[in-house]
Amino acid sequence: MSEIGCGKGVRCGPATLFTYTNPSGMGYIHHLQYADNGYGGRTQFEYDRVDITDPVAFEVFTKTVINGLSGSAGVTQKSYYTYSSLCRDNGANVCRNTNEHSFSDSVRLMGFGTVVEKAVDTGGTAIAQTEHKFHTEFRLLGMEKQTRSGFLVGSTLNVLSAQKTEYVAKSNAAPFASTFPISAWLTAQQVISTYTEGDIGVASAAMTALVYNDAFGGVSTVYEHGFTDRSGDERTTYRTYKNNAGTGSTPWVIGKLSQERVYDTIMATDDTASTNLRSQAKLFYDYATNTSTVPTQGLLTKIEQGKGSAPNLVSQNAEYNAVGRIKTITDALSNVTTALYDNTGLFLAEVTNAKGHKNKFYYYGISSGSCGLDERDLRL
Repeated sequence: MSEIGCGKGVRCGPATLFTYTNPSGMGYIHHLQYADNGYGGRTQFEYDRVDITDPVAFEVFTKTVINGLSGSAGVTQKSYYTYSSLCRDNGANVCRNTNEHSFSDSVRLMGFGTVVEKAVDTGGTAIAQTEHKFHTEFRLLGMEKQTRSGFLVGSTLNVLSAQKTEYVAKSNAAPFASTFPISAWLTAQQVISTYTEGDIGVASAAMTALVYNDAFGGVSTVYEHGFTDRSGDERTTYRTYKNNAGTGSTPWVIGKLSQERVYDTIMATDDTASTNLRSQAKLFYDYATNTSTVPTQGLLTKIEQGKGSAPNLVSQNAEYNAVGRIKTITDALSNVTTALYDNTGLFLAEVTNAKGHKNKFYYYGISSGSCGLDERDLRL
């Protein structure tokens, strides 16, 4: 991979080179072996078969980073990876629910319950370790369950930080249950506990719960419980989305946030009359005048922020050109930032802020028409 437009007085750095390998038994599947930065620095990978029953189950065994300053002696980091609790695609394994998908019964490897990354120094002594545990239930396969990181004293891991992720009430129906064999593809709630001062179950945790009630997977509520051993650091955020599922040739426009309200405590309901309401935002799309309008393009054209109603709300507005690039942004004080593009409307040529200060952008090989940019020997 190299830069384009070198020469004619323009100096470019050396190319980045990627080399791939085909471990024995891999067939047509290739794995990255080296990434050379062109200055002598290299990241290299070695592979090993982690499941003898699966002919293509090769995973990273070691990762070595070389700084390029003194050849092989310049190794700055080396990590070893071990894999355990293998999950296979067969009915006898917890990773596969025969009622949930229609894949053929086989010994094919689907994932792992545990992956450990161990970093060593130049002498080969292990100095740090990160342990990843994954959910093995089929619906959650591959989602991380917990992470524990720290330094090693002998073979003992002294945990400095950790995170645990749990999923509850996994009962949301998939919107296309007739065509997807999985009857529940969304989780109703995700609970993340972050331990910044030690190990799981030992140190105090900051707990956050994410609730997914939006039909297309958006986070509808965020409960930030703060540290579990203290109070006064709680917060709740409620979100509302406007989704356009589209029909026929109508484009899908989903995941567009329309309203967000933040409370400085844990709120069981979204009560905008509560004295705990601290801020709110309303987002408008495609020049609509209310947040209930279903977006057709998904262009954010207005944001109102504040608390309550006018005059306690401030707004920011945006206009777009014919191809959906931002043309102007007007802030709450009516200050305008303007953007100009080349004659295709795609490539940004100039930005002028409310003070009249300009930033100009030049590109290789782009004829910018009315913006006055020359396509010859131009460089971003």
